[in-house]
Amino acid sequence: MVEAYILISTEPARTAQIKSEILRIEGVKRADIVTGPADIVVLLEADNMSELRDMVSERIRGIEGILKTETMVVL
Repeated sequence: MVEAYILISTEPARTAQIKSEILRIEGVKRADIVTGPADIVVLLEADNMSELRDMVSERIRGIEGILKTETMVVL
């Protein structure tokens, strides 16, 4: 099992909508709107690194209005 935190920057008017879309992705354990350099912090859980990569690069980054992501794998 692999866990990671994803920091997400969004278009300002779309943050709440993007959070709702992210919460529908299987493997997302939590998504919170935050202050600071990121707009949303997501906790993901995947079976392996390959699945984690696909979740971030295809499912999350594919959501319209996401400007940038930063992935931090839990050790």
